[in-house]
Amino acid sequence: MKKNFRILLALSSVVCLVSCGGLTNPQIPQSVSIATDAQFKANMGTASYDLSDKFGSDALLKKMQDALGSQVGIYDYNEGNDVLTYMIRYPIYEVPIDIQSYLQNLNLDEILKSSDMGLNFTQKVSIPKVTQTGSQTVQIDVASKIRESVSENFSTSYTIAVPEGLPSIPGKEQNTSISSILSAAGAEKITVDSPAQTIEYETGSAICIDINRFDANALSDDYKFSLSAAIYAKDDTSKTNKLSSANVDARDGGTLRLPLDVTGGIPGDFFIAVDGTVEGSHPTDASYAHKYSMKVSLTHETTPTVITGIEKSSADLGIESYTIKDMSVSLAELEGLFKNAEVGEGYLALSAELPAGWQNLKAKAEININGAGLENLEIADVTPSSKLIDKKLDLRAKKIDLSLGNEITVTGSVGFEILGATIDLRSGNLEIGYEASITKLNSVVIDLNSDKYSVIKEKLNYSLPTDGSTGSVKLPSEMLNYVKSIGFGEPAADGKHYKHEDGDTLSKEVSEGLGIKARFVNTLPLQSDINLTLSSTVFNLTGTNAIAISIPGNTGDTYQEKTWAAWPSVDFSALDKTVDHYVDMSLTAAFENDELKLKDVVMGTSYKIGFELESMLYDFDSVVLNTSDLAYSGEQSLEGFDLNTMLGGMGIAEGDIKKLRIPSLPVYFYAQTPADDGSALGNLLGKIGISGNVSISYDTTTTSADGKETTETKTVNLLKDADGNVKPINTVKAVEWPVSGSTIDAANCTFIKERNYSFSFTDANDGGLAKIISSFPSNLKFTYSIGLTNNGGASEITVYSSMIPKVGVTEGSVTTTESATSLKIDMAAILPLSIEIGSDISLDIMELTDSEWNKTNAQKDLLNREDASTYQEYEDYIDSLESFTMSYRMNVEEFISGIELGLRITDEASGLSKNVPVIGSGQKEMVIKGEEIKNILTTYPFHPSVKLTLPANTITIKRSAFIKSDDAAETPKIGVNVGLKIKMDGDTPITVWGGKK
Repeated sequence: MKKNFRILLALSSVVCLVSCGGLTNPQIPQSVSIATDAQFKANMGTASYDLSDKFGSDALLKKMQDALGSQVGIYDYNEGNDVLTYMIRYPIYEVPIDIQSYLQNLNLDEILKSSDMGLNFTQKVSIPKVTQTGSQTVQIDVASKIRESVSENFSTSYTIAVPEGLPSIPGKEQNTSISSILSAAGAEKITVDSPAQTIEYETGSAICIDINRFDANALSDDYKFSLSAAIYAKDDTSKTNKLSSANVDARDGGTLRLPLDVTGGIPGDFFIAVDGTVEGSHPTDASYAHKYSMKVSLTHETTPTVITGIEKSSADLGIESYTIKDMSVSLAELEGLFKNAEVGEGYLALSAELPAGWQNLKAKAEININGAGLENLEIADVTPSSKLIDKKLDLRAKKIDLSLGNEITVTGSVGFEILGATIDLRSGNLEIGYEASITKLNSVVIDLNSDKYSVIKEKLNYSLPTDGSTGSVKLPSEMLNYVKSIGFGEPAADGKHYKHEDGDTLSKEVSEGLGIKARFVNTLPLQSDINLTLSSTVFNLTGTNAIAISIPGNTGDTYQEKTWAAWPSVDFSALDKTVDHYVDMSLTAAFENDELKLKDVVMGTSYKIGFELESMLYDFDSVVLNTSDLAYSGEQSLEGFDLNTMLGGMGIAEGDIKKLRIPSLPVYFYAQTPADDGSALGNLLGKIGISGNVSISYDTTTTSADGKETTETKTVNLLKDADGNVKPINTVKAVEWPVSGSTIDAANCTFIKERNYSFSFTDANDGGLAKIISSFPSNLKFTYSIGLTNNGGASEITVYSSMIPKVGVTEGSVTTTESATSLKIDMAAILPLSIEIGSDISLDIMELTDSEWNKTNAQKDLLNREDASTYQEYEDYIDSLESFTMSYRMNVEEFISGIELGLRITDEASGLSKNVPVIGSGQKEMVIKGEEIKNILTTYPFHPSVKLTLPANTITIKRSAFIKSDDAAETPKIGVNVGLKIKMDGDTPITVWGGKK
């Protein structure tokens, strides 16, 4: 039951409060048993919705800046009533005098710093170490060759005839030895010569003497024949030291087995002494004589283990040279890192030590390496050396070219001379080891077209688009029309550029010029400089004026700051004023053949290259203004001043927004010129005026009865008076606007007093801008045909930066300097948040809380179930409910006056349809009957529509709810207090919480 009760709690809170966010501090009963006809009540908590997200100054400022640009400012405009009112400032026209501030306002540096379009980047260049080792096992075929040499002594087969007994000799003891018979057959002494002084054998090694009888004569019962043998050193003719012996009953054949695995081994040269005895009663009867063959051989298991004092050469024994194969050094980890490189420190070595017990073995190795640009390089011997093989190739100054392969192969052969050697095969085989190491590169050529490093080429060869696409920076028409040229200082003998105090005198102030301030890091080694060029045709940064940027190597891992600049003379006079012009700034790198060349690279090091633009530098000295009586036409979009922008994101359908009207939106314009105050700048510019025509134009579209749309362009001349006369533009002194976000007291505000503004477009002008906006026009814009008048003065005026006063402007915690002198037109609109609703408006609350509720989430279940609930799962519980009541109290009137709301909840699938009271004093209730609950819980998905209706009326957002004297005050939130009551109707007591059901 616990699960079911949670679902009902969720349903009750979500259905009624879906427009207000989640409940906070819910009170959940722990274990309540409900009996027949009982009622259960619980305080469900509170919910709130933050209105500052829609009507706060930050929210409105963001909307306006998104539509009109970052220079929009917004202020709390206190008219002394409780209507939330904002003043919106928007600069719409400016003649550049303080060219530094003007160029900064182009936000060129922000575009160049942007992550998606800018030139900032960080790139790592990781060069792995090349350190490889390996070995190959060499099996010198000594054991088998020695075995073969010993076996060659046993090529002869011996035949002996043995009678059944020997004749007796009178006076002597009966002779039984057959030595004379063996001697006659040549089998009494078998000599063995082997190519070593001593040979030790593996356990189980032996010489076999096989005796086979091949006659057909019958064997007498008393016939006895035995054979014995022993091994003696070749020079032990007196047979004093028997090394090995054996005997066998050979009556019907047999095998003598002479062990060779004796301690200390067997001499390389030895003889086998064979003897035997015979007994029988038919010594002279040939019919009882027997014939035997005798064959000597080594057993299959016989294996030499220690061969001392080898007496034959490798050639004599047929031992071939060892061929090195499948030995290579992989450079695969370097692929993609660079095209080619010159090794600074590195080597490739081969070596072999004599195993324990090996002596006097000699080796001659002829080894070459190839691959990765290395061709047939011979590895030389290391001398002197105590090793059997010791060869090393110094790779210094060798050139590696990975386009020709990614491995170095080792080929060649090793010849061994075993004459006089001692080889102990028990110590294992000979191992030839190799080692390769490259720790430093004198020079490296990185391919900037490779996947790993193309970003360097891309970022260091960057150009702003000049086709009007995203990222293009358009030169304002005011700059092209009125600025003839810009100077950045005069060069002096000390190599610096100085600014002017006036036309003839240079000051001591050094001009920083036109350029960039940036941070960079380049941990690549010294001499690995990256050279860049910053150029622009529009700013005359071409040829010798182009800015050379050098990022030196070995800067350490900490970013360094530096300024790069030039001091060009920028001339706009030749530009065609009838077409658009864009800043054509390019950063190019001097990469020959798209290659980055580095020096003294340490392998196993991760290098870093980084470049981060901090700001553009526009430290100008002079600007030449064209003040001839030429009129220039232009326009500035005002489409941000529409109800879609100001009220967007509130869940109001596009068609319903057109039912809204702004009753008031007076607009004031400020044509500002410098005052003739006796200053150097005032003497130059004080007589300049602004003349021409200014208008607001917009398009309206009407639809005829047959559905045909007609668009009409309408124009309102802002300089016409009530009699239709066009008034001249009244210029005013520069307006010092307060910091955006501050409060302006209307009672003390001088901005909108007569003569303090140049012209206006207020509600008195046939409804003014409020009426135009309320008609939902398209293509709303400020249009002008404006020129400067100099009252007979020179048509060209040179303004020096030293003439322009600066004032500190603090915004937040950042203080900037902004020129207090300007030739510009600002617009200030006063927007009271009083909204007329012409006819009923419906707000989709579900879409307001979930923008995809009617789109991609159209099948989403409000109760967050994964599948359909079944009736059986809820049957016992639902049948016990008579009704489900939600009580609530809202505080909307605390923030919005004149508001009337109606709330309707419908769900076609479950059949739910409820009109819910919202506004009014006292507590409200919404009742859901038991059958409705059942329909909701057994419908999947439960996806209701929640519509909030605003009837025709005028509503006002209260200033007191949004503007607080205490900065720590809580933001305005519509709050809801919610209670829950369940009335039971059944016979079975049900445990709501904590029971088994």
